[in-house]
Amino acid sequence: MKLLAATQNRRKLEELRRILDPIGIEVCTPKALGIEIPEVEETGETFAQNAALKARSACEASGLPALAEDSGLCVFALNGAPGIYSARYSGAVGENRDRENLNLLLCNMKKFPREKRSAKFVCAICVVYPDGRILEVCGEAHGEIAFEPSGENGFGYDPVFLTEKGSFANLSPEEKDKISHRGQALRKLAERLPEMGKTLIFGGTFNPVHNGHIALCENAVRLLGAQSCVMIPSYLPPHKSGKSVAAGEHRVNMCRLAVKDKPGFSVSDLEINRGGKSYTVETLRELKSRIGDMPWFLCGADMFVTLPEWHKYEEIITLAVLCGAPREGLGVEQLEETARKIRQDGGQARVLEIPILNISSSQIREILQTGGDASAFLPPLAAQYIIENRLYV
Repeated sequence: MKLLAATQNRRKLEELRRILDPIGIEVCTPKALGIEIPEVEETGETFAQNAALKARSACEASGLPALAEDSGLCVFALNGAPGIYSARYSGAVGENRDRENLNLLLCNMKKFPREKRSAKFVCAICVVYPDGRILEVCGEAHGEIAFEPSGENGFGYDPVFLTEKGSFANLSPEEKDKISHRGQALRKLAERLPEMGKTLIFGGTFNPVHNGHIALCENAVRLLGAQSCVMIPSYLPPHKSGKSVAAGEHRVNMCRLAVKDKPGFSVSDLEINRGGKSYTVETLRELKSRIGDMPWFLCGADMFVTLPEWHKYEEIITLAVLCGAPREGLGVEQLEETARKIRQDGGQARVLEIPILNISSSQIREILQTGGDASAFLPPLAAQYIIENRLYV
C-alpha cells in the first residue's frame, strides 16, 4: 500500500519509513511521484486540525491516500507554548531555525526550577483517502526541559527534551522510536490501517431516526475509518417489546430518507424481513457471512453497557468489533469498564469519544404526540415523511 506523505522534512520522513516500511506501507513523497501539492496555511487550533488540513489538501491535489502529521512541544510552565507554533516559535527561517527556536525556549525557561519544567511532545497524524475516509491518531511523550542542550542526534527541540533515558538527542533512532510521540502515533497508525475499509453496522429501533443518530454514525465512520455504514432498523427489539413502535416499513423508509445523500451510507431491511424478535447475534452471523470480514458494530451508551447480558453474548464478541459512544449520564469511563470486560472475555471493543447530542426518540415522540414541532431534531426528509404519514400522533 502506498501513502503520499505531505512533508518534505527529511528527518520526519525517515521516522515514518522506519516504522511503516516493515508492515508493507510504502511512504512516498510528492517529489518522488512527480506531484506538486500546494503549501497549506496551518490555520487549525490544534495539532489534529492542522494535520487534517494538510492531509486533505494533499489527497485532493494528488488523488492518492495522503498522510500528514503536525507535531510540537508543549511546556506546561509556558501555558502550552510553543505548541502548534513550535516550528515558527522564534520567527527564524532557514538553517538557523531550529537553533533559534531552541535558544528562545531556553531563554523563556530560565526562571523555572526543575520541578516546573514538565513538558510533552505531541504528534497528530491524519490519513485522508480519496473516497472521503479519514483516519486520525495521536501520540504523546512526556518529559521535562533541560537547562542546556545535550546530544548529537534528533532535530528541533530534541536536545533539551529530557526523558528517563536522557535527552531525545542522546538516543539512537531506534531507541527514540520506542518512546517518542511520533513513534507512538505511528504504531497506532500501523494497527489501525488494516482496519480501513471495514463496514460499520449501526442497529437500533430508529423510532424515529433523528439527527443524533446521523451525527453518531458520521463521527464513528470518521474515527474508525470505515468505508461504509449500514443502518439496520430492528423488527422487534427485545428490550422494547412492550413499547409502541412504528411499523418496520416506516422506520426503514425514514432511515433511507435520512441518509439519501450521504455517500457510503445505506439501510438494510434484513431484520424487518426476518420478523420476530431482533437478536443481534443472528444479524451479525448473516452480515459476517456476506461481508467476509469482521465489521464494526456500533450501539449507543445505554445499550453498550448491557452488552455482556445480551442473548448469546459469547458468540457476539466473535462476530464484530463492538463500539460504544457516550451520552449524557453515561460517560467514557463507564463505557470503558464494559470495553475492558469484553476484552477480558476475548472480544474486541472500542469506546469512541464523540460529541454528545442530547436528543432521544422518546422526546421527539412526546413532542409530536402533543402537536409540537420536532423538525429541528429530525433529518428534513424524515420529518416530512412523518407528517405525510401521520406518524406519532
